[in-house]
Amino acid sequence: MERIPTLDIELKTYILDNIHEVASDAEIYQYRRERIIQNLRRGIEILKNENGLRKINELYSLALDGKIPLRNFDEYLEEVHDWAYGNSLKLDQETEIRYARQKGAYDYLGVIMGGLLIDPTKYEPLYKQLIETDNLEEFVKHLPKYI
Repeated sequence: MERIPTLDIELKTYILDNIHEVASDAEIYQYRRERIIQNLRRGIEILKNENGLRKINELYSLALDGKIPLRNFDEYLEEVHDWAYGNSLKLDQETEIRYARQKGAYDYLGVIMGGLLIDPTKYEPLYKQLIETDNLEEFVKHLPKYI
């Protein structure tokens, strides 16, 4: 990731958090530990593709800028609003929209990255499709909702 200076810092944090979360599963699920670690290693190797990281960054940026419509955007917005209210925060509408877009972008990326880290054999074709696509809006329309 460090070879790509334009990679968004929040995105880098999100990627590392996903890796950490899957690695933590190896501690929790001792009976599948070796399989989790093996998949994690392979997934990280695939995820390190520089073109793929650039596409992930592009997808993230376009979602944050509102240039890729997010499924269930109103639900994300409501969730952010409820979270802010529950924490006694007053966020302006622009900030709520940005957080909602970020949450939606993370959900899209979570399908791709989470899938690669948990089941790289199954999700590598999706990652390759992301890398090769010229139309990210069309790509996310057909993105599976959950891993």
